[in-house]
Amino acid sequence: MRLLWRPALVLCTASLCLACSSDSDDALVDDTPALAEVLGTVLTSDGEAISYAAVQLISSEQTLKTTSDQDGRFVFAELPVP
Repeated sequence: MRLLWRPALVLCTASLCLACSSDSDDALVDDTPALAEVLGTVLTSDGEAISYAAVQLISSEQTLKTTSDQDGRFVFAELPVP
């Protein structure tokens, strides 16, 4: 089980998409809160998908948990960007 955590942790940082935001009162500026998405695939060292693996996203403020699907994919969606 310990061998599975290393690839999972590497893949947790696989993708991070960030949007921009502004605190301006200008009517032309989009003040929509910035959101991020972290997604990836949990794989064995041989490249095989790990189904239903526990995945954690840990920050200084909180820990989010999810489970990979049958193809090893996971998503943490609509994460607020500080």
